[in-house]
Amino acid sequence: MNESSKMKLQNLLSDFQSKAGEISLKQEECHKEIIRISKLYETLKNQYTEYEYVFSPRSKKGENEEVEYCRGQLEDLQTEYDSLQEQYDKINENIEMIVEVLASDTNTNPANTLGLKYLEQERQRIARDLHDAALQNIAYIISKMDSCLQNIDTNPVQTKMELSIAKQSLSDSADEIRGIIYNLRPMVIDNIGMESALHKLLELLNESEDYFIDSHIDEITCSDQLILTSVYRIIEECFQNIKKHAEAYCIHFIFQQQSNQIYIYIEDDGKGFDPTKIELNDGFHFGLNMVKERVALLSGSIQIDSAYNAGTRIKILIPII
Repeated sequence: MNESSKMKLQNLLSDFQSKAGEISLKQEECHKEIIRISKLYETLKNQYTEYEYVFSPRSKKGENEEVEYCRGQLEDLQTEYDSLQEQYDKINENIEMIVEVLASDTNTNPANTLGLKYLEQERQRIARDLHDAALQNIAYIISKMDSCLQNIDTNPVQTKMELSIAKQSLSDSADEIRGIIYNLRPMVIDNIGMESALHKLLELLNESEDYFIDSHIDEITCSDQLILTSVYRIIEECFQNIKKHAEAYCIHFIFQQQSNQIYIYIEDDGKGFDPTKIELNDGFHFGLNMVKERVALLSGSIQIDSAYNAGTRIKILIPII
């Protein structure tokens, strides 16, 4: 692929990513409105008994018309939301297709293609985290505030309860946003150093005391925070794979500096797998593929030794620039 074609594809990729962001924002607005109308619909509907709602002469006029109007609004909003989701899915299909085309270009630097895939995966993960967690909670809080404004004069007790629920939900949202920020960059490395950060990562892995862990962790001399953050993510992903899939009891972990390289060794006594059958799009091994891509981006090397019912051993070398 010549440079002109590659540039056109990269520009097209940027355009699609921008459109995906715009649609995601529209979805959030639509979702907030759905929640608001849903609460209003429930409030209005609960003003009538089932008998009154079905048989009252007012059912075709007056206040009951508000209920029917809200129901129609909800149906329209849901249709709009589904349409936006369909557009979002189609745009993401185009994004994935362009990424694959660029990645398959034999004239492209392999590290760059891996970086492109990694950045796209990270973008989708962050968007999903924000959409599925924090923003939905914030939309819920807004609906609670609307309910409080409606009931503050007529039902102060209920309003107080609603505010208490909203406060807790807001606190949960703040924690989730902190988690997303932490996932973008683990600030614990800056605060306490890599050695202590890895000890804390092991404590988190074994918070339920499911494992016997033998570890040897040295502090290393590396001033490049990008390398340290990426190495931390590699180790974190390896531990998550053990937790999710290995069914292990014993874990052996070594982290040390060997000349101008970072040496990582992780071994478990779990059920193991066949390393020759790892596919790029295999969901079961997605985390391991991410590890391999991160190592490649750092110009490192990785060796995976595993077999069914024989545990797994991973050796990684990362050059320190």
